[in-house]
Amino acid sequence: MIDITRFKGEYLDSIKNSGVNIESSDIVYVAGSLVEGEISSIGFGMGNEYSDIDLFVIKTNAEPSNNIHSYSVNNRRFDFKKIQGKHFDVETYDIQQLVEIFNSIKSVDFGLNKNLKKQIKLPSGWTFTTLNSIIHRLFMSCSIQNDSQYKELKQKLDLKKYQKIYFGILMNRIDDATSDVMGNLTDFASRTTAMYVIRQSYVHLLEMILLTQGYTNDRPKWSFLKFNNLLQQYEQYREVWNWYQKVHFEGINLEKESSKIVIEDAQIFLNEYIEYLEEKINA
Repeated sequence: MIDITRFKGEYLDSIKNSGVNIESSDIVYVAGSLVEGEISSIGFGMGNEYSDIDLFVIKTNAEPSNNIHSYSVNNRRFDFKKIQGKHFDVETYDIQQLVEIFNSIKSVDFGLNKNLKKQIKLPSGWTFTTLNSIIHRLFMSCSIQNDSQYKELKQKLDLKKYQKIYFGILMNRIDDATSDVMGNLTDFASRTTAMYVIRQSYVHLLEMILLTQGYTNDRPKWSFLKFNNLLQQYEQYREVWNWYQKVHFEGINLEKESSKIVIEDAQIFLNEYIEYLEEKINA
């Protein structure tokens, strides 16, 4: 069990003493699989004794340029510390940068013929995978310093709108991949490509279903675990579970012509189910 009192006390003090710059005005919270496994209703089974702790430092004042981190890239700063046998991955961000992105999300227009991704101003070098990871771990976290400011930061993001935006991004990824699936069914060599791509598309499908239920996800490796937990509450997704099992675990022999039919049928089901989800998230 995550002992937040201990994180707020000795762990936070030890990280500060290890050389990580944390001011009294900074927002600090912990996230990662160990935390999510305890606070998420579909996180059962996440995290283990080898899992790292993600610790976020949100600077409310400009950080001195001479501060040293393990490494920095695109204004994202990282430090890696081992405290009392636990590995901490520390990420540092400027609050103004996050607020600007959150405001950009608020202003997105879902009107026809509008590119959602182009409407959101990301910092140089950031991707939407980067942004999704940051947002997910903000909302699947526990505050350990400046609780009220932590809550205020979360309130600055329209989470439901963001989930709808990311749903559209995932839908576009599947749509872009459809030609790679259908165009690589001619022989064994090309069908290996088709199978690889459709497996990725089904992972995206699980993430889209999670979004329609109000859950974000930042690591594809957790998609099936979370979906399986969700399935215990919503039996309506059983057919999706069956298709996911088929394309991932049933040992389809790609040398046989019958594998072409399986992959085609999997793609047809995928496309039809996305239409259903799109209606649901837009309702």
